[in-house]
Amino acid sequence: MDYWAITMQDDCYLIAADGWVAKTSRVVETDKKGKTKDKGWTCDLVPKPLIVARYFAQEQAAIESQQAKLEATTASMAELEGEHGGEEGFLGALDKINKVEVSARLKEIKGDKDAKDEASLLTKWLKLNTEESDLKKAIRDAEAALDQLAYDKYPKLTEAEIKTLVVDDKWLTTVAASELVPTEAGRLNLDLEDQPIGRTASDQFGNLIQKNLREGHQQIASGLISETLSRIFAPNFLTRIFVRQNSAVRQTQGLLKKMGDHPDEF
Repeated sequence: MDYWAITMQDDCYLIAADGWVAKTSRVVETDKKGKTKDKGWTCDLVPKPLIVARYFAQEQAAIESQQAKLEATTASMAELEGEHGGEEGFLGALDKINKVEVSARLKEIKGDKDAKDEASLLTKWLKLNTEESDLKKAIRDAEAALDQLAYDKYPKLTEAEIKTLVVDDKWLTTVAASELVPTEAGRLNLDLEDQPIGRTASDQFGNLIQKNLREGHQQIASGLISETLSRIFAPNFLTRIFVRQNSAVRQTQGLLKKMGDHPDEF
């Protein structure tokens, strides 16, 4: 029930209040001096990673590829510094191992035949340092461009797309992949018959979704969300829903049918 209590329930309140609308908002922080700073933007119902994963996976993959190259370059630099950064090493003789010091030393030994090995090593380090800086800038630029693409996508989302993002990409994917889905038979037993009478309607709803997900009934879980979301906050919604583990599918289908035939009871 953790994911239901922490995320899904809040999402349902947003949907009940505003409908299937993905609103972005600025993240503004105020420092101790009272000055405000814009730290970017966010969307509670449909977080940015969901937009990126569904619509801009290619751009994200390109960034991850650059990040992998950056990690490799940084590792190569660290290896050089580890091997030649001691007291007797070429890099260890510098006051600091940075671009300014390395460039100055290269200029100093330019044309010195006895310093060929040192010049070769310093040139190699300088090349890696330049590559690292270029990759960092490229990643920053690509991330900024992707951020703008994602931000600009929100106003264009249709209601159907928002439902898919929230129900399939956010809720069902997270719950199905979480520890709530047991890897061993009998690891968890969330049979609603064992739940105390005082459970709230929203808790019962969350249990019902997770139970069907756990038992592999993805379609029923998705249907429950779609069919009952507009009713879960109604004052007369049933606070006791009992689903036996051996007949979860039949009971769930019966509940959906009853809600369609007698909506006033909910």
